[in-house]
Amino acid sequence: MKNLFIPCAFSNLRMNEFFSLINLVHQAAEAMVTTEAAKPMIADLGAAAKKLDDSLKQSAVNKYTASVELADQAVDEAWSGIWSMAKTMLKHPGLERRSAAAEVYDLMYKYGNPTKLSYKDEYGRLRNLTQDLDALGTEKLAKAYLDEWFAELKKRIATFHAADEKRMSEEDAYQVGISKAARDEAEEALRTFLKKIEALAIINGEEEYAGFATRVNTLFGEAKATLKSRQTKGKNKTGGTPDTSLPGREPDPEIDGEKGDASDSESPDEI
Repeated sequence: MKNLFIPCAFSNLRMNEFFSLINLVHQAAEAMVTTEAAKPMIADLGAAAKKLDDSLKQSAVNKYTASVELADQAVDEAWSGIWSMAKTMLKHPGLERRSAAAEVYDLMYKYGNPTKLSYKDEYGRLRNLTQDLDALGTEKLAKAYLDEWFAELKKRIATFHAADEKRMSEEDAYQVGISKAARDEAEEALRTFLKKIEALAIINGEEEYAGFATRVNTLFGEAKATLKSRQTKGKNKTGGTPDTSLPGREPDPEIDGEKGDASDSESPDEI
């Protein structure tokens, strides 16, 4: 007799994906497997799924989450303060101050508005931005009245990272402990359940379990497609698409002229 269920490496699924899978299998079993012998098996699978659910709910409670959110809000406010000041300084009557502000503005435009992105994407962009602003130098930032704003932004970013590290440490400790144990138990419960259903099919005939097997194999097929898609995306991943939500800087003949852009350089006929 062939196996009822196609192989599925569900250990490679992310936590939320596996949690969804085991619950869908349990729901299908309750609805489609009606033999008395299978009822205690279904109950055991349900108990493992519930234990995993309880564990995940507990791991979501993190005493550092509020601190991280407040620190992130403070970073967003500092970024917005620099952006607003840079825009204002583009209208300054002094060429040196206006030119310094234009360089800051252009760098911020390059990386886009990070404040609505995920933490990972936001702080990746901010890391690149702060490195570029550091390269401009304090003197140039001071000419645009942005040196104190920039120092404040870096301080707030450091505060965010400190809070986020504490949050991640608590989550990791929980994942390594209770959540991981519950996940391992749930995976083993699912494997055991499927083996027992196959044993019942040998005794009672496949027809009794054919519909359920088809449903489970469909779920496993979707899980395998998810894993394959993730591998493909990983191979084809690029640096991402720049955020163009910020308005570009209006041309300033005095500033752009002194940068010596290729578009403003003399043609051979003019030399």
